[in-house]
Amino acid sequence: MASPKKRRGRDLLQFIAYSVIAGFLVAVIVVPPVVGAGSVVNASMSWFQDLPDEISEGPLARPSTIYAADGKTELATFYEENRTQVKLDQISPHMRNAIISVEDRDFYSHGAVSAVGIGRAFFNNAMNPGKRQGASTLTQQYVNNLIVNAAEQNGEDANATLGGNKNYFAKIKEMKLAVSMEQNKSKDEILEGYLNIVNMGGSNFGVEAAAQYYWGIPAKDLNVAQSALLAGLVQSPNTYRPDEHPDNAVERRNVVLSTRVR
Repeated sequence: MASPKKRRGRDLLQFIAYSVIAGFLVAVIVVPPVVGAGSVVNASMSWFQDLPDEISEGPLARPSTIYAADGKTELATFYEENRTQVKLDQISPHMRNAIISVEDRDFYSHGAVSAVGIGRAFFNNAMNPGKRQGASTLTQQYVNNLIVNAAEQNGEDANATLGGNKNYFAKIKEMKLAVSMEQNKSKDEILEGYLNIVNMGGSNFGVEAAAQYYWGIPAKDLNVAQSALLAGLVQSPNTYRPDEHPDNAVERRNVVLSTRVR
């Protein structure tokens, strides 16, 4: 794992890089062509600095339980999001490796955002607009899940925060929040948060609830194949649900099994 000093330096460079991106986007989309270059830079940097750099990490929705008058006998449990939060050391190493290998194989070596990933996605999307690629790191995905959760908690339209619906400005906001998060949290803390919030089919959120729902086991006991299947769900939770679309789930699981952590 990279040292805190190296990570801070890397994040600073990335922050500067995305400040430049912010300036470019403002220049292209917002500022009229007749405005001078100096004004564009000042306006875009001010806009970028005014973006929020903190995001609430809770509370996350959990099941509610109704008890009898004795306070001990459970009568019913109901939920909109089935979730049981666990610590990272309560999650199988196979699960941790599977999610990193398929979603962000360089998670522990790059910063909050990946310049290489963005460059690759930009080139691919320009050449193959029908087969678009994303470039979000696990940290960015965690931030996006927190934004979705906050929108739902506030009674807002969470669909507006999802990847395919986000505009450039929302994406840059996500990047800034991700950079700020990595300046204040370790990679392990971010991975733990991500594995507790992400949707894994239907009303199952987080790996503990998913492991219990699909196999009746805790997340710490997930084997390689089970971990790969759950990691594959992240891309499209309902398309790859093993209880509803077993063939899709196995196909996606095999894709995950073919990847590896660098």
